[in-house]
Amino acid sequence: MLEELTRDLSAWPPWNTLPQAVVRAAAGSFHIEYLPAGTPLDPGRATADALVSIRTGHVDFLRPDGTLRDRMMPGDTRLLASAFEPNGSVQTGADTLAWFLPRPAFDALLGDTAFARAFDPHARAMRLSAPRTLRAAPEALDLTRSRAGDVARQPTLVLPPDTPISTAAQAMRREDCSCVLVTSEPPSLVTDRELRNEVVAGGLPPEAPLSALHVPAVVLDAEASMLDALLRMMDRGVRHVLVPRRDGGLGVLTDADLSRGPRQGSLLLAWGGHPSRDEPAVFGDRVTQVVASLLDEGYDASVVGQVAAAAHDARVASLIAHARAELGAPPVRFAWVAVDAIGRCDPVVLPVPDHVLAHEEGARPEAAAWFQAFARLVGDRLDADGLPNGLGRTRATNPLWCRPTTSWRRYVADWTAERGPDAPTATVGPFLDARVVAGDADMAAPLMLGLRQAAVRPPFLRRLARAALTVQPPVTCLATGFLRADGETVATLDAAAALAAPIADLARIAALSCGSDARSTAERLRSLDRSAPVDAALAQDLATAFDWVSRQILRASLARPGCPQHLHAVDLDPSDRAHYRDAAAVVQEARATLVRLTGDDPIRRNR
Repeated sequence: MLEELTRDLSAWPPWNTLPQAVVRAAAGSFHIEYLPAGTPLDPGRATADALVSIRTGHVDFLRPDGTLRDRMMPGDTRLLASAFEPNGSVQTGADTLAWFLPRPAFDALLGDTAFARAFDPHARAMRLSAPRTLRAAPEALDLTRSRAGDVARQPTLVLPPDTPISTAAQAMRREDCSCVLVTSEPPSLVTDRELRNEVVAGGLPPEAPLSALHVPAVVLDAEASMLDALLRMMDRGVRHVLVPRRDGGLGVLTDADLSRGPRQGSLLLAWGGHPSRDEPAVFGDRVTQVVASLLDEGYDASVVGQVAAAAHDARVASLIAHARAELGAPPVRFAWVAVDAIGRCDPVVLPVPDHVLAHEEGARPEAAAWFQAFARLVGDRLDADGLPNGLGRTRATNPLWCRPTTSWRRYVADWTAERGPDAPTATVGPFLDARVVAGDADMAAPLMLGLRQAAVRPPFLRRLARAALTVQPPVTCLATGFLRADGETVATLDAAAALAAPIADLARIAALSCGSDARSTAERLRSLDRSAPVDAALAQDLATAFDWVSRQILRASLARPGCPQHLHAVDLDPSDRAHYRDAAAVVQEARATLVRLTGDDPIRRNR
């Protein structure tokens, strides 16, 4: 009989991952009960303080108002006592076969390291304890941990500034290198791009000295990460940077050095500068390839977000340069601003171009018309690149979001005015993530700073929290769909709206409340201090849940390009479904934090 129970138990997660000796010890202590539908499981039962594992049927956890809070399905295992909620109830929702492991036997098994890793007796609903992500292979270059000073190499060619260009070019061909370090003051780098653009295409005579090609090099701190190096190269449109070495000399870091890892360096930098406006619309395809490469290498979702945002920024800057060349110089200063997820640099496959445009008051009446034509030109080319564009998007092509600074100041005043619970706070959240992509950052900075300063007032924070509470994710994921609190099941889920957005909203509110200047959701959750409305444990759980759901969204978007950001229950394996339930539980706890902040839950109020 013990052998049969051991075999049966070994077929179910997480027991199938544990040593046979541990499974055998547990099997000998379990007792099995058949519970008809509607059987209450309350703290008064003898088995209340036990580990329960569901074999058939299901167990429902209900709120005081009778709505569904969670459900245990076949294969689920948890401490039953940890699931009880004040004034709530727990009962079988169908005829159920359950295995119960008494608490003394459970505590004894915790002495085994493997068992202790699989179960956290202090976590409510077996919450996520670590991200289920793959790390980069040991031989690959880790963009987040490797330092530029450790990777940069001594330059192959170092020449004085009076060296003839032809001599330098011959030396570059002989040494098979792509750049020359010129000992000018400050030092400069002459690359094959300068030779092509200035000598071959620009008509500069080959006998001219290297000083005629003088281009001050981009210098990167030796302690900067390789991710910082990649982002700097993309921002400046270069393939080489200088890095001070510890011996006092200078090293050179190239895009080829970055390509030793997930092979994204050359791919991104190939179009990170200013490609021709007639170039085929391959931007979307290239970003997709880069995201897939980063995911396959096991990088955190936050790294994907930063790289995708940098690619987006380089492309927007390129299109703006082409639009200015076509329309002429702008009549007044302007700032092209990214908002919402792309403003936060949160993880996406294809950056959603949520943009607004702020410009100074025009000295001439035609200024507003120029900027509207400018926004249409850039927006149309972003659409041609294949970036997502749908209803509800914040686009600079909409005259509402292409306004002079006086209009933006009125917007800020209206948004932050204390008008009671119905003030248009839901509109404001994306603008609190604003980031200048092109134009004059100094012009837009006072507007963004004014909004942030006004937003930290408690009444405004409460309105932000109330707006965030309008979303409630399904409580669990079944093999056939996502189970909502009303008992209905849906086959697909917009995970960005149901899970990622609530975490981003809470992170924004928490960061504002404690004065953090962090931008991305992951950075905001890491930056919280004791004055934030969430404690350190919840912040860590939210960060883990956000990374998991972001990776799921990225992979779903890659697998189903026509249905981005949607999770299909049939695509999730049992482990992923368990991770979903844990992530949903974390979001529910975050919602409870916002309810305490606002004193109101609009979803329950409207039932």
